[in-house]
Amino acid sequence: MKRCLVSLVSLVLVMVTLFSIPTVALAQDTTDYRLGYANVKNYLTLRQKASTESRSIRHIDHGELLRVISKKGKFYYVETVEDGLTGYVMASYVVIPETPFDPSSREGSYAIVSTEPGSWLNVRSAASRDADILSTIYCGTIVEIIPDSYESGFYKVRTLDGNQSGFCSADYLTRFTGMEFISAAVNTQNSSSKNRNTNMAIACRTINTIGAFVKPGETFDWIDVVGHTTVEKGYKTAPVMKSDGSTEPGLGGGVCQVATTLYDAVEKTGTKIVERHLHAKPVHYARTGREATVSADAGVNFRFKNTLKYPIYIVMIAKDNRVTCEVYRVIQGD
Repeated sequence: MKRCLVSLVSLVLVMVTLFSIPTVALAQDTTDYRLGYANVKNYLTLRQKASTESRSIRHIDHGELLRVISKKGKFYYVETVEDGLTGYVMASYVVIPETPFDPSSREGSYAIVSTEPGSWLNVRSAASRDADILSTIYCGTIVEIIPDSYESGFYKVRTLDGNQSGFCSADYLTRFTGMEFISAAVNTQNSSSKNRNTNMAIACRTINTIGAFVKPGETFDWIDVVGHTTVEKGYKTAPVMKSDGSTEPGLGGGVCQVATTLYDAVEKTGTKIVERHLHAKPVHYARTGREATVSADAGVNFRFKNTLKYPIYIVMIAKDNRVTCEVYRVIQGD
């Protein structure tokens, strides 16, 4: 009887070993990694092994942040930022962003125009507030600082395309040595018209052009930066959601997807959301509750305040029916 009992216990232990399913993949060194995000429409599967046949640990949402540790064949071994789970995901659906601009790869010193989002900086003919204004450059524009040009609180600068050159107040130039990717969001509409895609591209381009840089303590204001969606700006007619949840044709339909993606990305950084409004009913391209509706005509705004200890640089990307937002920490220095 004792021998039978021992055999039975041994059999149970063998069966538990064979059929037990671990909740996470085997841990590896996670101190050396690159930050990336899931670039998918719905979700990406986190698996126990580097195989599509491997068991699923959980689904990774579109835009979710991942620490990419190593690569095995067509898979990345990753750790989720949200809850620290480790496993394998298809590498083709993960984006590891390259910095928008790397000063260390070039000679010279560089700065970002650091006026309030949506505003501009005067480029003058001489190092004086009384000098002639040659042109203006918007917030977030990266400029090269001409060596040994500092004079009376001004630097002589030129834009990267070489089209603008002159003196700008040093008070509104943030010198920097690099950028570090810190957050992202991705939102995809199931179907989107050509007009709607055009509207999203215009809104993204506007943010990139005049509102990409936000200093600590400053507030990004959607209406100040993107403003009204007018024909003069190139906006087209596309479906917009009304306050009762119904839809109708309207100028700028689709820009709420841009506002939603921006909100989702900056909220992940821990910065303060000052104003945000939900649609009358959930939208298909975002997770429930993680969206933002905007309308300059109706005064419906989206605002956030940079409560971080460093400036942030925003990159908006519109491609077909998908909008992506990448957020970078600006590393200040000469």
